[in-house]
Order: sequence, then structure tokens, then C-alpha cells
Amino acid sequence: MTMRELLWHRADFSGRFTASRATVGQYVEHDSWGEPAAVLFRTGRLQGIPIIASIDNHAEWIAAFEPQVLLIYPNMLEALARHCAARGVTFAGLKVILTVGETLRPEVRALARATFGATVADSYSSQEIGTIALQCPDSDLYHVMSESVIVEVLHDDGRACREGETGRVVATDLQNFATPMVRYDIGDYAEVAGPCPCGPRLPTLKRILGRERNLILMPDGSRHWPLVGFSRFRDVAPVGSTK
Repeated sequence: MTMRELLWHRADFSGRFTASRATVGQYVEHDSWGEPAAVLFRTGRLQGIPIIASIDNHAEWIAAFEPQVLLIYPNMLEALARHCAARGVTFAGLKVILTVGETLRPEVRALARATFGATVADSYSSQEIGTIALQCPDSDLYHVMSESVIVEVLHDDGRACREGETGRVVATDLQNFATPMVRYDIGDYAEVAGPCPCGPRLPTLKRILGRERNLILMPDGSRHWPLVGFSRFRDVAPVGSTK
């Protein structure tokens, strides 16, 4: 699914890739994008930015690295775009912005396009399921990744939503055999779409009305993503596996 998204949106694998993620513990640079891209292509360098870094640091590091692809959370993208627009900061060479982890509002998409002049491609995923739907490069509808997940959009009474109707997302994971999730109510809402004019016969969603997190405002005026320490959960209650 990762490769499908990169290919759909014509990412330049020979270019540089910046990722701002909760899973990045400290600022890093690597010689390649890593798996799976580096297994199939000779890629450019990778920059990893911890999501808790300030917007000032994000802008400075990204501008210096000059990536062609940027992966970032929508709230961080909005703050970054406003910061750069106010200060005249540009990211030379940036072509594709991939957003994850939150609802991408239309006004944030428009702001990012106007500020950076790049394609903005959103994906719908979760930590429990992984990639659920990817945005089509032709129509902006979200294609459900039916090879790995069954997605139902349901009314409160359990009836399936039709095109144009909004309901709760219920997902069945087809790949997780250790802790299978069947008709898992993920807590998000989405609007069902009709057939996509692009051709692939994958189910489509028009909008995902998911969750959004506000950035923390620090006493010095800097803004940070509110990372709450999930990486240390096992220090509190160790979880292991049995064979």
C-alpha cells in the first residue's frame, strides 16, 4: 500500500524524502528511504523529524534538506504552511506532500498547495489496521485498500450507508492473524462515495470525518505535537507474546 501511494502520486524515488512522525525519536538522516521503497528502487536520502519538534525547527530542517517528498500530519502541515507563508520560507524542489494520522480539511489542503506549490495527497490509516484508504490522484476520492481490509460504513442501527450518506467506519483486517479484528468499530465517521472515474474498481469514500489533535502552545510561544508517551507503555505494563 505504501508503494501504491508513492507510485500513484508520481513520487521521485531518486529524490529526498522527509518524514515527520510520532515514531521518530530524534532527528536523523539516512542514505535511503528504507523498506519497502529501497528494496525496489535506488532512492535518495531520508530525513526523519520527531513530531514533537517545534514548527520553527521543522521549517529550518526541511528547508535545509530540500526534500521532494514530505510526509506529515495535517495539523503540523497547517502550522508549518502558516509559519512559512508569514516568513517567506520556501521548500525548493518539494513536489508531493503526503498527509497521515488526522482529517485533512479542505482549507489546509488549499493552504499547503498555495504555500508550497506541491501536490497534497491524503491517506486514511490507523495504528490498529494500517492503511485503510488512499486518495486517488485523479478524483481526490479515497480508494479503500480492499486487498487488506474490508470497510463498512454503517448507520447507528447497523444499516449500510449508501452513496452520499455518512456513518461510522467498521473495519475487518485481512492481514493480522495474531490479533484479528473483525468488524472493528474504529471510532471514525466517513461519507460513502460512488464509482471513481479513474478506473480501479475499489470501493470509495468521499470524506473521512476522523479525529484531530490540537498542537500544544508552550510558554515561549512555540507549538508542538502532543505526544503522550505511547512508546513507554511497556515500561508500565510489559506485554509479551506466547508461542
